[in-house]
Amino acid sequence: MGESSTVSASGASERRGTKIPCGARTGSRKFGNVARVLWPRKTAAHLAARADAGERAAKYWISGERRPSAKAVAAVVDEMLD
Repeated sequence: MGESSTVSASGASERRGTKIPCGARTGSRKFGNVARVLWPRKTAAHLAARADAGERAAKYWISGERRPSAKAVAAVVDEMLD
């Protein structure tokens, strides 16, 4: 599922956002597996807090639907080294 928004001006609508085909994955599940080992409970919430991102974004990263941000990768690496 791609991110999109609908903008309406005087009755006309325009669709914007990233179109991603159904079932297409851009990331890897390995990242999510590591995150689940580090934070077995409320994985998305912990990752989102450490990466300064929304919980929905963290869920996408964990599932492999999107590539994680650099901050998210750094948060995971930092937690691994603690």
